[in-house]
Amino acid sequence: MIYKQITTSFVDKFDNTGKQTPYTSVANIELTAERIASIDPAINNLISSAESLEPGITSGLSFGKTDVQGNVDVDVRVVGFGWGLSDKLTWFAAAPFWKAKVNLKSVEFTEQNLTKTQFVNNLRTIVQRLEAKMQALESQWSQITPEQQNWVLQTKQLIDKYDETQLQKHTATAMAQLSQHLPDVRISTLHRVITDLGYQPLGTWEGSGIGDVESGLKWKFHDKETLGSLLELGVRAPTGRVDDQDLIQDVPFGDGQWDVWSSLSADVKPTPWLRINQTVTAEMQLPSQQEMRTPKSADDPLTDEKQQVRFDLGDKLRTETSLNLPFFWRFSWGATYMREWKQQDKYTLLDGTTQEFLESETKRIKEVVGLEFLYSSVDDFTKGSALLPMMAWINFEKTVSGINVPANDVVSFSVQFFF
Repeated sequence: MIYKQITTSFVDKFDNTGKQTPYTSVANIELTAERIASIDPAINNLISSAESLEPGITSGLSFGKTDVQGNVDVDVRVVGFGWGLSDKLTWFAAAPFWKAKVNLKSVEFTEQNLTKTQFVNNLRTIVQRLEAKMQALESQWSQITPEQQNWVLQTKQLIDKYDETQLQKHTATAMAQLSQHLPDVRISTLHRVITDLGYQPLGTWEGSGIGDVESGLKWKFHDKETLGSLLELGVRAPTGRVDDQDLIQDVPFGDGQWDVWSSLSADVKPTPWLRINQTVTAEMQLPSQQEMRTPKSADDPLTDEKQQVRFDLGDKLRTETSLNLPFFWRFSWGATYMREWKQQDKYTLLDGTTQEFLESETKRIKEVVGLEFLYSSVDDFTKGSALLPMMAWINFEKTVSGINVPANDVVSFSVQFFF
């Protein structure tokens, strides 16, 4: 029987170039003219009327980009069992129990400052674009079609309603409290954008539950004093909660698909006081299907569109090298180096269309160094000088480099009993 408790938190991450940057729970969200329109009915009328007269006329206008940063605290407790089927073959199973919390730290605008001046300038640009086309058509009045003449008349009526005085008036109404309560305005605007798309409001998120359960076999096919070899074969079931498509700041406890993995370990003891272990693990993640939101690009990652998506998370390869040295009595210490590679995920709609945005930045590399302190009474028990065969150890691990992975530190405590 084994019990393991894992605690970690991360504020930073390694991005697609390997650079360490702040961990962001919500990507940049563009506050476009369409999304800002709901602030005031008159502004909404201008934007919607302009778009009906000239589709795309408000494109390229940005009222700012939001950057919501946060930190994540995770606590995982694993309970595992093993049963010896023979001297060399063991069956095992393990279930992780998750507890996670996401705290949003700030809501900041990373580009244009959302001020009254910027706001009215954007509205003025819409009017000027309409006015420029209207004047060009008016100069050729006798040559344009009746439909174009009607467009000019409708546009003139709209522009007359939104002269400079009216633009200033409507902007003042919409942004009356902006100068004193700018952060509140930004947050409320962001919440309106998110909830209009069907997402739940931002805030602190907490959750707990079981993760993906695994089971398998261990075969100790070579067991000598100076050399031991172990082969493991396992399967992981999708029993943990997956990412909620209506929550931006939640933590999934599972990946939503079956995984099959195998590992080969060699344990070498060149001297009585030194043990070296080398382990290679290969993991294949099997395809699955789930309803997901399907954004079009990284510039606008939020969408209200949901579709059934076939996904195949990238397979993994992991190598781990460790050494163990005696400390005193039944205590020893060890050091570990681990490197993991993960292939790019694949996402396709049922019609075969590739979802490039979902696939972006899913190829991962991670390098971890660790330090371990171990207590073991197993050898003394075989000699009759210990009452119970057990092992207990504490691990400190740090992700020192990577691509598209959290830059986190992990502390874990484990205890294992042999019966």
